[in-house]
Amino acid sequence: MPVESKSAEYEAHAPDWQIMRDAAAGQRAVHDAKERYLKKLSGQDTAEYEAYRDRAGFYGATGRTIQALDGLLFRKDPMATIPAGMDAVAANIDGQGSSLDEFAAQVAHEIVTVGRRGLLVDFPQVEETDNPRTVAEVEALGLHPFIASYDAESILDYRTAMRGASRVLTMVKLYETVTRESADDEFEADEIEQVRVLDLAGGVYRVRLYQPSESNDWVEVAEAFPKRAGQSLTEIPFVFVNANGNRPEAQKPPLLDLANVNLSHYRNAADHEHGLHFVALPTPVITGHQDDDDSEYNIGAAAAWVLREAEAKAFYLEFTGAGLSEISGTMEKKEGRMAALGARMLAPEKRAAEAAETLTIRSAGENASLVSIANSVSGGMTLALKLVAKWMGAPAESIAYEMNQDYNPAGLGAQELTALLAAWQSGAMSWPTLFARLQDGEVIDADKAPEDELDEIENAGPATPPAPANDGFSDDDGAADE
Repeated sequence: MPVESKSAEYEAHAPDWQIMRDAAAGQRAVHDAKERYLKKLSGQDTAEYEAYRDRAGFYGATGRTIQALDGLLFRKDPMATIPAGMDAVAANIDGQGSSLDEFAAQVAHEIVTVGRRGLLVDFPQVEETDNPRTVAEVEALGLHPFIASYDAESILDYRTAMRGASRVLTMVKLYETVTRESADDEFEADEIEQVRVLDLAGGVYRVRLYQPSESNDWVEVAEAFPKRAGQSLTEIPFVFVNANGNRPEAQKPPLLDLANVNLSHYRNAADHEHGLHFVALPTPVITGHQDDDDSEYNIGAAAAWVLREAEAKAFYLEFTGAGLSEISGTMEKKEGRMAALGARMLAPEKRAAEAAETLTIRSAGENASLVSIANSVSGGMTLALKLVAKWMGAPAESIAYEMNQDYNPAGLGAQELTALLAAWQSGAMSWPTLFARLQDGEVIDADKAPEDELDEIENAGPATPPAPANDGFSDDDGAADE
């Protein structure tokens, strides 16, 4: 099997990834895909089809939903627990200048979009020296592990095996592109395809690079056995992140159903606009009249038509059928389905206010997918950071990365706030309990400590009402002040 080959699992999921990419990108990408999402009508030539396609508007529900879910996932900052010695690494976790949270946001966005991402912990390739480098030399050269991120389409294949009672990764194939400067022109650069193969050779971690030759055959161009503190690695430092956990198997994108309805809505929009194009404007018709070759019929109050035949009639031909309204109604139903599938912000506003408890219950099902994504990204980031720590010789046991799982930014209502204060005033609730509930309701900053809030209250002193504005009248006799 060629090194650039893709697994059957990859081939099965690739069409879904393409749908999500295009639907998330919006109208231009969907239009550029042409007949992938909108087939030609019978008898249409190329020009007619392009006009048919260009009239169709794409309802951007998928992209807006992804944007909203990204915002909810990072509505509150993640909590990262890392050793002090890894602060510099966390500030540039991917070697491209991304902070830990920025990198996590990129990973989460990919999981929301296509449901898959790969994280490879790697170390910069440097020349070996006879003597170990000092800490200052290592810092000056920027020699620390980093996490490289691979999208779903770049993870070509993988294999696993049982090692005792554990399932371990034994091979991963990753597609890459590398930039090579032109030897003839300093302003030109070539993009070279490359396949990186990670495997265990005799139980030792090995990295091989393959590139196409001049005859387009893929040949091995490099081989390396990365080491950690002078010791060979016995595991592949690669972590899978999916919408539901960190297993290597590819999964259905979490918003695929929404994207499919979105594209179906797009096809309805094309038919609707196509119909309107031909029937929206009334067409003047004349019957029972013999037209002269040089006859002209202008429409308007300043124009008069003289029809000599007694049986001649002039009228407008107008569309009166229900076909277009049926299409419009179908589109509205699909917009409702998209709202139910995740784009709730796109649904028409309700006339009556929804009870807070009902809203919370209805939101629970939608939040469940966000919770699984947050758990998967948190788990993947934690595993990758532990691999980084091991490579650096730092303690890894306490490392954790936890993303926000609070997706209902609703503060406390007036009645609940009053009840909480009454319980505290009566001694039925302690100050720490009241403080925690106020933080949950986002009345008080989540990062503030209870003792700090008490200090601020004490330092502020008793609350006093503002002085009344001087309106030019005396309080005593109503006479104007002099």
